[in-house]
Amino acid sequence: ENLLAMELQPTGRSNDDFMRLQSYCKKHPDCLFLYDNADDLSIVEEFLPAISFPLHILVTTRRISIDSSKLQHAHTLQLQPLDVHTAVQLLLALSHHPLTLQQLQQDHPSEYQHALNIV
Repeated sequence: ENLLAMELQPTGRSNDDFMRLQSYCKKHPDCLFLYDNADDLSIVEEFLPAISFPLHILVTTRRISIDSSKLQHAHTLQLQPLDVHTAVQLLLALSHHPLTLQQLQQDHPSEYQHALNIV
């Protein structure tokens, strides 16, 4: 199994979740723990102090300000948000959509609106 998917809840980590993560990381020492779109960083903060095994962690968030002082050995990189058109182009490229942004806007306005809602 090369992928471990877990949905972390704001109610805090369960011991089962932590044990699954720990077991997986021992089998895959170069694994990456990805917490995408993390609006509530307290969930990640609950996991981190208990982790005593090698783990690469990537946290993405739309929050402007992050207090990384609670995260030992954290390296942060603040990126500027993408403009809407660039975000839609990236979405189209990553989803292997056959249309260009211009084609989507002109010929498929409802799909374009859906893409805007996603980004």
